[in-house]
Amino acid sequence: MGAVVNVPIGILVAAAAPRVMAESPRRPGRIDVAGAVTGTGGVALLVYGLSKTATGADGVSHWGDAQVLASLTAAVVLLVSFLLIERRSSHPLLPMRVLADRNRSGAYGIGGVSGQESYRDQNDKEADRQRWCRD
Repeated sequence: MGAVVNVPIGILVAAAAPRVMAESPRRPGRIDVAGAVTGTGGVALLVYGLSKTATGADGVSHWGDAQVLASLTAAVVLLVSFLLIERRSSHPLLPMRVLADRNRSGAYGIGGVSGQESYRDQNDKEADRQRWCRD
């Protein structure tokens, strides 16, 4: 059902974007491949690890599973590596001055918390659905 609404809106936005948005100026420089790999890998492993923590229909929590712990540990290592790489990069994907701004950092934090709450809410609904189907 979501595609019926989202796809046409996406097509309209993509078609209107060149008329509404000015093209940004080109900047010379290299692509931060190390930052891209560590950042993308870290976030992917974080999402994967958190998605595997869900309490199953049997009521068992999976926070202690080796797969969850390994993916979350690897996510932390990659994300810390990402921050260290970005601090030293001449063309960082995420300039540290962006995080130094208190208002912007607060907005990112609130966005992360609300995203986590949305995930938790969806996870709870799925657990309830599994219980109802089992009963």
